[in-house]
Amino acid sequence: MVSVIIPLYNKEYVVEKTLESVRKQTFTDYEVIIVNDGSTDRSLDVLSHYKQKNQDFFRQANIRMFTQPNAGVSAARNRGIQEANGEYIAFLDADDEWEPRYLECIGNLTERYPGCDIFATLYAYKEPNAFYVANVKGFPFDSVDGVIDNYFEIAINGRPPLWTSAVVVSKRAINAVGGFPLLASGEDLLTWARLACRFKIAYSKKVLSIFTRLPENYKNVPNRIPPAPKNDEGGRILSQLVSQYPHIKKLKAYRSLWHKIRFVIFVNLGKKRWAFQEYFKTLPWGFSNLDCYYRLFLNCLPIKWHRVIKKWVGKY
Repeated sequence: MVSVIIPLYNKEYVVEKTLESVRKQTFTDYEVIIVNDGSTDRSLDVLSHYKQKNQDFFRQANIRMFTQPNAGVSAARNRGIQEANGEYIAFLDADDEWEPRYLECIGNLTERYPGCDIFATLYAYKEPNAFYVANVKGFPFDSVDGVIDNYFEIAINGRPPLWTSAVVVSKRAINAVGGFPLLASGEDLLTWARLACRFKIAYSKKVLSIFTRLPENYKNVPNRIPPAPKNDEGGRILSQLVSQYPHIKKLKAYRSLWHKIRFVIFVNLGKKRWAFQEYFKTLPWGFSNLDCYYRLFLNCLPIKWHRVIKKWVGKY
């Protein structure tokens, strides 16, 4: 059985679509665990109304809901893992969607690749005026599905092959790495890194999960600013992995990419000193990354000029 974990925080406009995508799954041996992480909007009212209209679905899927004070998405997912009865844990954010054959495909992967503990599919982005497949590069197999031997070699070349609403993990594996770290951002990237160091990944190139980036997804959800460099717990976690698994190729580069992401965020926020600190942590990998030089140039300018430069260059 699969336990579907849905963390819920202020998603009144979109959570019904997410549940509909679960209801339409062709694979039906699952339970659904919704963890309400202290929502302050009408999310619970929307769920109550949806339940009244779909009582058979709620009974069939054994949908259970738990409410806790707001503690962040990691705490919500970890609570769901704790309450799960399934052998496998599927993660689905409350503003994303699955295609009807998503869980069926995952089930096929578990049967075809029994030596794996991580199962995933390719995913797509849905934006107000666009729909496009994630640009994941460097698969080690030419067939529709196969095993990813080194997650990091792929992740540093484009979009990461693993994304939260397109991943299913064995319960033993997610418990072995201690669940999701309690961070405000980047907790998913760190979890996949921890898992990828220890467990094999079975992957399907079928696009069966949708990352929705619509305006209604972000209403009543505050923007989170990453912590200052001295408080970067994510960087410390990755450094620990580098020390524990020195034989894994491109793991150091992945750590550098983490700092590159933070570097870009701080440049965009106008936090010049923090941005420079993060850039130096990308080295030596950052020397060969042309985008770093572009961001360094921006970081030397007043932030009011950034928009003009980005529009002129065509790179945001």
